[in-house]
Amino acid sequence: MSGINDNQGDGWGVSQTPYGDITNYDPSQFGSTSYKAGSTGNNTATAQPGTTHGGYLNLNNYNKAASNAGIGSDELARIVDNTIKWEGLVHNMYADTKGNVTVGIGTLLSNVDDAKKMKFGKRNTFHAHGDDEISYTSASDDQVAAAYQHVKDVFNDPTIKNKRSAWAASSIVLNDDQIGQSLITRTISDQSALESLYSGYGDFPADAKVALHDMIYNLGLTNLKNEFPNFNAAINRRDWNTAAAESHRTGIQDARNDATKNQLLSAAKG
Repeated sequence: MSGINDNQGDGWGVSQTPYGDITNYDPSQFGSTSYKAGSTGNNTATAQPGTTHGGYLNLNNYNKAASNAGIGSDELARIVDNTIKWEGLVHNMYADTKGNVTVGIGTLLSNVDDAKKMKFGKRNTFHAHGDDEISYTSASDDQVAAAYQHVKDVFNDPTIKNKRSAWAASSIVLNDDQIGQSLITRTISDQSALESLYSGYGDFPADAKVALHDMIYNLGLTNLKNEFPNFNAAINRRDWNTAAAESHRTGIQDARNDATKNQLLSAAKG
């Protein structure tokens, strides 16, 4: 993604407040995410299959780009639902179980420069007419860098027991549109990688495609290609039952492994 947008473009507006005009993001674009403790220890958005993209992301904004990459609207909805279900949706930066700074739908920020390239906003709260009012302004590079370091500091501080709450309290956040753009860009890139890895991918059953998108999103292309030779061989000969048996990953929830296995078994049933 491009850098900070100087409070211009889609999603930005001006609010008239007792403190003067404030250029801001429309707060509705930040969703109403509620957090729960995921089994991996990350903040995750509450999610139900089949409803998550409608609750958080408007896929109409991305269907054209996905279609150009050969991903139909129904297929995209299933992939997005499945990805958000397992990766969660978090507007603030947080750390995964290994201390890697992450944001959105499992988007890794390898270094502070990666974070600065994202269009983070700053949540501002002020008291007006007896209520707390919230607006969003563009976050500066220094503010993003400070928030990034805060995630690292919290992760490494043994005295902070509820790290999720410490991260969620950050005022430096991404809106739903920025999170959606990141997810769709990654999904399209993954699609191209899957097409290069598996012969005839375009004709695979829908359940198999959802499973494969989950595998590559979770593992990355290099790990999927190099660490799952039996799985990949089974996929290339369309032996979905063997692929299901070889799809187990370490370090993730059993439920996620079971879901992928069952999707491949469903593909085997035609």
